[in-house]
This record gives sequence, structure tokens and C-alpha cells, in this order.
Amino acid sequence: MSTPRPPISESEPRTVGPELVWAGRAGDPVVLVLDPAGEAKHDDVPPTWESIAERHHVGWCRVPVEGALTAAEDLLGDPDGLGTPFDLVTSGPAEFETLDIAARHATTVRSVLLVDPVSPERGPAMTRKRELEDAGVVVTVAARSFDGARDRIGPPLPLGHPDAAAGVRRALDDLDATSPAGD
Repeated sequence: MSTPRPPISESEPRTVGPELVWAGRAGDPVVLVLDPAGEAKHDDVPPTWESIAERHHVGWCRVPVEGALTAAEDLLGDPDGLGTPFDLVTSGPAEFETLDIAARHATTVRSVLLVDPVSPERGPAMTRKRELEDAGVVVTVAARSFDGARDRIGPPLPLGHPDAAAGVRRALDDLDATSPAGD
């Protein structure tokens, strides 16, 4: 007799918990993180993001949680609710989906910041990147993992990793210096 599989919440712990977690002050420029790994399970963004949340209203969308992407789409579809523009952040596994979401909301999105993108230089993701850039949305790689002992983890680098947070912070600083959020 086979043992029944546990419910998904027990076998996939990243699928439980809140779909969206917030840090920072309402009214600050919005950074919406679409996290395919589902970090921020306990109602807090990773501690490595605290310095980003000092100047940005960070929404951490836990993609594995049912309804998370719908919540992200709803936020982007109501630009008056949080203010615009939005900066989107994601890592490899959710890259194309995030680019697609950004394309549907190109008037609301200022940038898409990628951590360890997986797409080749050709194909649908590259086409989507060009479309976004033609619409005035900045698409850039904010961080990459490195081979060797430095990361101690293979790609994609978790969005809560210190190198990912530092890369996103630098990219946001660069964007803010050339085009302050809200302008």
C-alpha cells in the first residue's frame, strides 16, 4: 500500500504564507519583487533588503503562493493605488513571466531588474526586452552569481542573497540619479 502524498503546503513549504509582503513607507517609490523562490515567508522581506526599504516601498511577491502573480498584476493595473513608476525585480526562473507582466503594464513600469537571467541572447525573452526598451522601460541585469566559493550557491542567486540585494540597490541608485522615481 502506498503512502499518500502530503498536501502541497507540507511538501512545498514556499507555497504557504502570504502572497505579498511589504517593507518601507507607503508613498515611497515602489519596488515590486517577483520572487520565484518564495522567500519572505514570515511576513518580512529578507534583512539584506532593509537598506532598499529605507528609500523604497518594497513589495515582495512570493510567486509560488497561489494568487501572488494576480496580486502583482492588480497592483500594476492600479497605478494610482501606490503611485508610479514601479521597478520590478526578479531572478532567472521568473524572468520571462516578469518581462511579460512588465510589457502589459509598460506605462506603469520604469525598469525590470534581473538577477541571474536565464534567457539566451535570442528568442522570446530578448524580443520582449527590446519591446520594453522601445517603450522606455529599462531592462538590466542587476546581479549575477559567480562560480566558486564566493556564492556557495549555484544560479539563480536567491533574491535575498547579499550580492543580489547590493546589485539591486546599485541599479536603483543609478536609475534614481538619472530619472527620479515619480517623474
